[in-house]
Amino acid sequence: MQVSEQGIELIKQLEGFSDVAYPDPATGSAPYTIGFGRTHKVKPDQRCDRMQADYWLRHQDAPRAAECINKHVKRPLRQQEFDALVSFVYNVGCANFRNSTMLKC
Repeated sequence: MQVSEQGIELIKQLEGFSDVAYPDPATGSAPYTIGFGRTHKVKPDQRCDRMQADYWLRHQDAPRAAECINKHVKRPLRQQEFDALVSFVYNVGCANFRNSTMLKC
């Protein structure tokens, strides 16, 4: 399955947008976040616009999270369930999802 347009919009709504990279609130340092919650290879002084952030989300980050769901979830999912799980994996990462109670359930 692939994330739907509604799934992309859900991630955007939940993550919010930042055009300037900011540090992890818990540590005050890495990982840095930019755009709609992107942390992959983000540098402290990095900037982006909404178009770049949308591209990263649609073509790199959400598909990576979707790939994780497709690989590890072994039961059929409705589109809205899949989208919700993509949003979850996008936030916590695939490694944490693989070891999660959510996946076990």
